[in-house]
Amino acid sequence: MFKKTCFSCGRNSYSSNNTIKWLCPYCNQDISSVGAVVAEGPLVNPDSKEPFTGKDPIKNKDVV
Repeated sequence: MFKKTCFSCGRNSYSSNNTIKWLCPYCNQDISSVGAVVAEGPLVNPDSKEPFTGKDPIKNKDVV
């Protein structure tokens, strides 16, 4: 997973592909030229602040 910080709005954007045109999902600025870094740490659901466990919370099955 890659992370870029938008130079226009300052918010972080994440993607699994660093070779495509990358638009900031918040302000729609083209940030393709911004250097990407490897995102570190557990994925967290911003609504619940709970770490991503790899399981669907409703079906309790592995997420593909």
